[in-house]
Amino acid sequence: MKKISILILGVIFFACKKQDSISLFNAELAAITFNEYNPCLESFEVDPLLVPNAITDMLNNQYPTANVIKTSVQNDNGMLLYDVQLDNQKEFFLDVNATVLIENTVESGQSIDVQSLPNTLRSFVASNFSGASIEGATKMNKFGNQYLQLSLGQNNQLIFDASENFICASGDFNMDEDEDDEGDEGYSGDDDDE
Repeated sequence: MKKISILILGVIFFACKKQDSISLFNAELAAITFNEYNPCLESFEVDPLLVPNAITDMLNNQYPTANVIKTSVQNDNGMLLYDVQLDNQKEFFLDVNATVLIENTVESGQSIDVQSLPNTLRSFVASNFSGASIEGATKMNKFGNQYLQLSLGQNNQLIFDASENFICASGDFNMDEDEDDEGDEGYSGDDDDE
């Protein structure tokens, strides 16, 4: 009876470790890929009226005829960073003091037919996120970097770089992360380009 219990526990442990075989955040690749903008941080859309006055004043002074069409905020280790899109095709990534970290021309994401995705991406999802299916794919150009976002449903997202290397995942993958794996830094799927 004791041997059977140990065998069952071993099978359960192996099954759990198989699902947890990949970290949800590839910190090494992220360090190479990211400049000031991190597509893996959760991004929340906020009401333009809640944007700090310093940012609003700067935009009103420099672009008096432009209107804010979308504002998102990220929390990067306690620092709030704002992604503001104007109706004149300008986009800014700024801190709360209105210091512009990156200025960009807005480019909308390009939807990709899931059936045309390379087998390497399909195999990656099948191997590391068993039971998940790819429901959508978007190629994004965000602040000078290109990313590929795969939607696995239920707000589960995978982000890859332009070379199709995995960067991060977010959502409820039922995976236990070690505290030092930085699993909290998942991308929310509130994609600013869709």
